Order: sequence, then C-alpha cells, then structure tokens
Amino acid sequence: MLDHLESFKKAARNSEESAAASRFIDLIHAAYRNSKPVDTKGFITGLQNLAPFNKRDAAGELEFKLDTESYLRHKDPAKFLSLLAEAFRFDTFPGWSFDVDETYVHHGQERPHQVARNSFQMFQPVRLSEVKPADYASFSLQKLVDLLYAEAQAQVKWNEGDANPTTVKLRRQPSIADAQVFKRLTIQVQGPAGRPLTIFLADSVTLAVIDRKTQQRVVLTMAPREALMWSHSRYVVRIRNEHGKWMTHDDSFVSEMGPGDMGDQVELLNFAVTHIAPAP
Repeated sequence: MLDHLESFKKAARNSEESAAASRFIDLIHAAYRNSKPVDTKGFITGLQNLAPFNKRDAAGELEFKLDTESYLRHKDPAKFLSLLAEAFRFDTFPGWSFDVDETYVHHGQERPHQVARNSFQMFQPVRLSEVKPADYASFSLQKLVDLLYAEAQAQVKWNEGDANPTTVKLRRQPSIADAQVFKRLTIQVQGPAGRPLTIFLADSVTLAVIDRKTQQRVVLTMAPREALMWSHSRYVVRIRNEHGKWMTHDDSFVSEMGPGDMGDQVELLNFAVTHIAPAP
C-alpha cells in the first residue's frame, strides 16, 4: 500500500493529489506506530478537494460531504472507502482481484451464471440473512468467510418462455486471477442492523479458491488485520499492530482492545494472506 501511495504521489496531477497522498502515508505510519494520537481531521477534510469527493449534484451540493465534526452512521463507510479507492486508484493495486463464480443447478443440470470479470470491487459482501439469531453470540471468523461460497437459492427463468421463475440451487466458487500476487481480502458484513455479531479477531481462517492462472485449486490461509466496527454511537477502527496486539482507534484516541469490545457491530474486515498451499 505504501509503495502504491508513493508512486501515486510522484505521478500526481496537481498539488492537491500530492498533498493528500503525503497525508495518507503519514496517517498509515502513525496508525501502526501507536506512539501518539492519530489526527485524521486534516486528511479527511483535504479529500474534499479531490475527485471524486468534489463532485456536486444538480443543485450544486456536494454529493458526499465530509464532516469530521459529526460523521454519523448514515455516512456509509463502504461508500466513503469506495470513493477513497477511486481517488487513489486502488484499482491499479496488484493483489486485489477476486471473483465468485456462480452456477445454477436444477435437477442435475448445471448452467453458469455469467458475471463480469476484471471489474474492481473493493469489498466482497457477506450476507447474514441465513444465519440463525441464536448463532450470533458464538459466530466464528471461519464461518463468516465460509459464507462467501455458501450455497443458496435463486429464482430464474430456467426454460425459454417460462411464465414463472423456477427455484434453483446457486453454487458459488471463489476464484482469483493469480494466487501468487493475491495479498488482501476485504469482507463487507451485511446483516440486520442492531444485532451485534461477536467475532474473535485473533483467529486465522482458510479459503479454498481456484487459481485461474494455473487452473488449480489452492487454499489460502488468512489473518485479520483491520476491522471497522460500529461501537454504541460511532465507528471505530481496530488494527493489529506489529506486535500482534489489537489496538482501537477511536477518533484521535488509541488504546488496546479489551474483552468488552468484542460485542461491537462488525462492518468491514480486512484479511492479509499469510500462506498459500495446494488444496488436498
């Protein structure tokens, strides 16, 4: 990430882009040092001068107004991070290519569901609609990742001319362009609001994927590195530092994460790939 931002800074088209990249780099260094409070105000307000944050609607109002004093829940973090990815050209960052191939299955017949490839998507959505409420209190990180390829049902017009849709099985298989350069996976947790999902962030997880470069099935071992959570009335970020400790970043305050923090609502989870091996 830092190398990408340094390259972005050198190729900046104007002074605003260069200054924003410098502030971003300083922010990352400060967040992982934990030696002093992290000041995000200058970085966030400076983004308003960059495309796409400076886009305005037909009435001349900013489409996404950055307000560091009252950043409420309706300011969707996924929307903010998507704009951040666009501003700093994260789509050119290697190692984020990830797809989920889908196949419809009905009475023994299989039909691939065509999905667009090579379209940059910063987050992979995981929907909790099929998780039983009783399982929320002890939901493991591995179960969350498994939902990326969990089978589901879909309504499709199976035969040409069908008046009504048919209920079929939807089979999912994650795939990546090149396993050797795949470094990160970010999951966006989509679940019922106000229902905390308890996850133990110290866990590592595995994910079986198809490496499209070699056409081989491989197993990725991944460890959580960052988590965005809704805590009572605001968002907080939790980062695992170089010593393996989880630190809570609440505005400019940094503290070590405690047991009572586990009940916060998880919104985004970022994993780092730590090992790749052929599937058994």
